[in-house]
Order: sequence, then structure tokens, then C-alpha cells
Amino acid sequence: MDTKRGRLGVAELAAATLTSVYAVTDGNDALVNVFISNLAGAYEDSEIDVAIVDGAVGDVADEDYIIRGFSLKLGEYIPLLGLNLSANECICVQSTRAGITVRVSGVEEETALTFGIKKLTSQSLEIANFTDNANTTGYIDFTTGQLPIGAIVLGWKATTTVGFAGDTTAVVQVGVSGDVDAFSANVAGSCLAVGVVGSASLAAASATPIAVAKTPRVTVTGASDFGLIVTNATGTMVVDIYYMNTAPAVVEDAANNYPVKALVSQSLEIANFTDNAGTATGYIDFTTGVLPAGAIVLGWKAVTSVGFGGDTTAIVMVGISGDTDAYSALTTGSCLVAGTVGSAALAATAATPIAAFSTPRVTITGTADFTSIVTAAAGTMVVTVFYILTD
Repeated sequence: MDTKRGRLGVAELAAATLTSVYAVTDGNDALVNVFISNLAGAYEDSEIDVAIVDGAVGDVADEDYIIRGFSLKLGEYIPLLGLNLSANECICVQSTRAGITVRVSGVEEETALTFGIKKLTSQSLEIANFTDNANTTGYIDFTTGQLPIGAIVLGWKATTTVGFAGDTTAVVQVGVSGDVDAFSANVAGSCLAVGVVGSASLAAASATPIAVAKTPRVTVTGASDFGLIVTNATGTMVVDIYYMNTAPAVVEDAANNYPVKALVSQSLEIANFTDNAGTATGYIDFTTGVLPAGAIVLGWKAVTSVGFGGDTTAIVMVGISGDTDAYSALTTGSCLVAGTVGSAALAATAATPIAAFSTPRVTITGTADFTSIVTAAAGTMVVTVFYILTD
């Protein structure tokens, strides 16, 4: 890891000249302290401007200034402590007098990205649980988790412990719904007999981070009809998917064994809700990720920026498909108007870790038919689910 510590930049300023004292290296982050001292000798007061610019000094704008026109007397200094800077940001200082000195010290290191190789392992994939496509193929989806946003899939390995031997061929491929070989450059790996096969991803998949969390799908293809493999009633394997995570790592308190994590929804807009026709409810699922196995949900917060005001009531609850208030001990929080509401999870949910990954679902309930809220064509919120991991 590329790390710099201590003195990161110093300068003695010319008069009335905006000077870049320190710029963060591309690909790095920095946590810095800045000390600006008036040692100008013959001069006394000097007016100081400080800006943090994303790019070159010439790109400075009004909103980049954190200090402007500060009067610094002879022998005094300005301390700016604990400034967090990202790649290519630079600290720029200007003085009306010459002789002002600036020192930047701290730590600069590679951006905290979890570029280590990660693994997502499927449940036991047994033939009885495959879906027969009524052709040569059958498939099964992972229930153990999803590939997260920012993942670049490198490849996979399938370990067959009971062969899928009901036909003369049983080719295994790994991908997602709608692109069943996305992670399979090798399309000839066989699970017909006990053994281990694998493949690198297709070039497109291995070059592009995933934009939306995805559930892996394993497809087995027979020689004629998949029903022959199903009829055989044998076949068991486990698939491991290997990926890099390019999303920023969560910064956690090292002294806390169960740091609180947050899963933030996409912008939840009324146009994207599903209307449970004929009822007072409508819902939308998170597309930004899932709650992992081992999570204990503590509660949630909903920040409404545009009220769902097409009815006289708009109650918001958070849960999952089939249990829409699972995380909502409070069932009266309203998103009728702009504001923030939230709730702790139900006691049963807060006491039991999630066994398999779960996609949060946000449900809104009106007084009559949900269509009245939809017809209003307004309503936007973001929901954050808070949880701890016990794994």
C-alpha cells in the first residue's frame, strides 16, 4: 500500500497569489492538518483565504473556500485539523501579504477499497430444487447472497459430489437471470460425474463492475430434455463465485465487535412502486443490495423529500416480501408530507439473525385504493435499514 505520513506539503506564500500547498495523489485519500503562520516580520495583519479544490488551482470556485478574508495577526497561526481529502483534491492558500508560511501534515494512503478476492458460495444445489425449463436446460438461483454493487466477477468453481447423470451430457454454466453464461467463458464444464470444474468470466463481465446487486444463477444443460436429469433424481453440487469488490469499504470502529451497518435504498419514487391493485397498498424493493445472512435488523429511517400526498394517509413500513412489516415495530410512520420517520424492528426480527439474504421491501398504505397515491404522480423518499452482523 502506498502510504505517506508526516509532512505532506509546505509553502511560503507570495502576496496575493493563490498557491497549491498540497494535492492528494491520484488513487489515494488523505487525513490532514493545516497550520498557517504569520511570520512576516515587518508586516502585521494579513488576510487569509483557504480553498479545497477538486483539480487544478485555476478551477477554484466560490464554494471551494473554507476560509475567506480571515485576519491573521503577526505571530499567530490558524490550525485546520482533521480535514478529509479524496484523490486529486488540493489545499490552496492565499495571503494579502508575503511571508505567510503553510504546513500540511497527516497521512495519505491508497483509497480504502476492498480489492481482495472475495468468494460467494451457494447453498447445496440439488437436482430436486432445480427449475425445469421444459427444454434441455434447468436452473437454480443462489439463496445464500448476491453479488454486491461494484463486484467484478473473475470466475467460478463447481464441486459436484453426486453426478447429474440422468442424461449423456450435463454442462454447467454460471450467470444471472437473462444472461445465464455471463460468468462462463468455458461452456463445456460438466457436472455429469463427481468432480470439480470451473471457468473464468466472459470478458464483458470481468471488465465491468456490477451496477445493481445480482443473484447468481446456475444452469445445467442436458443432451436432449432436462427432464431426463430430473427423473434420475440425483445430482448435488456447490458453486463458488470469485470476485473483486470495487466499492468503498465500510469504515468501522475497531473497538466494536458488532458495528452498525447501513443499507441505503435507491431513490424510491412513486412511479416505480408496484400497485397492489384493489388494495390500499403499494410496494417497492431495494435494488441497491440485500441484507446478508447473519444480519440482525435494528430498524430503519425513511427520509421523504416529496410527500406521497395523493391520499389522506400514507403509512410507510419496511420488511420483506411476505412479511412487509418485519422491521417495523411502529406502524404509523407517515410519508404523506416531506420529513423523516423511522422505526425499530419487531422484537422477533431484532432477536433472530437472518438465515438467508433478504431484499428489503418498502410498503405504503393509503386509506382507500393505492391508485389515488399513484395518480398524484408525486412522492420520493430514501430508506436506510440499520443492522449488525453476527457472523
